[in-house]
Amino acid sequence: FCGGNPVMRICNGDLPCTAENAIAANDDSGCGTSTCSRVTFTCSMYGRYTVLTGGYEAGQPYTCIAAASPAFGQN
Repeated sequence: FCGGNPVMRICNGDLPCTAENAIAANDDSGCGTSTCSRVTFTCSMYGRYTVLTGGYEAGQPYTCIAAASPAFGQN
C-alpha cells in the first residue's frame, strides 16, 4: 500500500546507504499509472538489510508500507 509518490531503497546491513550502494531501489513500480514503489530481491539466509523510504521530492508527504515474503518454495 502507498500514498503520494514514495521511493524505496534496500541497503545491505544495518545502516542507510547511498543510491549507488543500494542492492535494490525503485521509484514507480511500473504497474500502470501507479506511483507506488516495489522492490524485489533475494536476500541471504543470514543477512541483515535496511529498507529506506521517502517522498520522491524532499518534504513531499507519502505513505509506504514495506512487507517481506519468503521466496517461492521456501519456508
